[in-house]
Amino acid sequence: MRRAAAMVAALAMAFAGVVAVPGAVTAQAPGETAFEVHRGVWGQGIIVKWWPAASSLTVKIDDLVTPQSPDYQMVVVAVLTDEGYGGVFYPEYEIKPGDVVTVTDGTTTKSHTVIDIQVTSVDVVADRVYGTVPAPNSAVTVYAGGAERWFTADASGNWMADFSVSGGPDEPLLNIVPGTSGGAEQFDTDGDSTVYDWQVPRPEGWQHNPVTGHDYLYVGDGLSWTDAEASAVSLGGHLVTINDAAENNWLVATLGTEYWIGFNDKAVEGTWVWVSGEPASFTNWLSGEPNDSAPGEDAAMIWNRPPIGWNDVQDSSMMPFVVEIGPTTLNGLLAGMVADGRLPNQGVASSIMKQADKTSLRALTNHLSDLVHHGVITQLTMNQILAMVAG
Repeated sequence: MRRAAAMVAALAMAFAGVVAVPGAVTAQAPGETAFEVHRGVWGQGIIVKWWPAASSLTVKIDDLVTPQSPDYQMVVVAVLTDEGYGGVFYPEYEIKPGDVVTVTDGTTTKSHTVIDIQVTSVDVVADRVYGTVPAPNSAVTVYAGGAERWFTADASGNWMADFSVSGGPDEPLLNIVPGTSGGAEQFDTDGDSTVYDWQVPRPEGWQHNPVTGHDYLYVGDGLSWTDAEASAVSLGGHLVTINDAAENNWLVATLGTEYWIGFNDKAVEGTWVWVSGEPASFTNWLSGEPNDSAPGEDAAMIWNRPPIGWNDVQDSSMMPFVVEIGPTTLNGLLAGMVADGRLPNQGVASSIMKQADKTSLRALTNHLSDLVHHGVITQLTMNQILAMVAG
């Protein structure tokens, strides 16, 4: 997800409101004029929400250490939403902790001193997020997906948000996986806040599943399901087919969630098939899915609601996707090995194909053994190539 899309997603969550909890400084209630200062993985931005009237807004940023005031100023236009006027704005100024941000329309003025809230680590095994705040024993809110946690930092300003344990109906469990993103937030006394945006990175490039023998690529560009499948075909594969729970769990643990898969009922409503043509022997629908709740919900995605499962979506929706390439030919296997690093380059792949084209398997075996001896490939890679040729 790119910065603008991520900020828009954060804006949607912000307009949903934050509930005040005991020990919080002051969390805004839905409808109260407020703004958020965002820093972190998506860069920086200012989200304005619930402004009372349609007007231009003046945003000022003041570094109290410098003699000039303000250090930065921009005029923006608020847009109408269901909850009042607001918007997402990107100042061309490096916002720092201690800076004072002011938003005004000439009648209503609000100010916020940027807080040095940090996310220091994310534990995807324990489903925990760790961080720090400058004020000891102060309230912190951490959110990701549809889950939130409200708690108090310790006497040293350290905090931990535990998503492995439910705190109630508004604090569901959350399985943190690659691609999971969220924010850590602290409020001032009148409802404005600083948010540190965080995300668990996804691995880059092709990923090899040793159980299936296939290779998988997460593509972050948002495309419709149809265009995503066309892109997958151009790469030599299809949108991912999931044949059992083990493959589903490997995908989630390796590439995360929120992407197209190859399951669809585009041809016959209610008859779900894999675009690869493989049999539909396994499904992992979320409760109540597929429900065809909107016209054209003919394609499936993996969704971290939470919990994690499959959801049917309009195939015109724009989202990332996962490509799967199976080693149905030696050429396909070698291409996947170059892509995921098991082979160092295409030149090595070509040398293997040259030996494989000979009538004697001994020539290929000797060539592969020589590559293993010189550290070019591993013994496991050699065995995989020989298994393909022998099969």
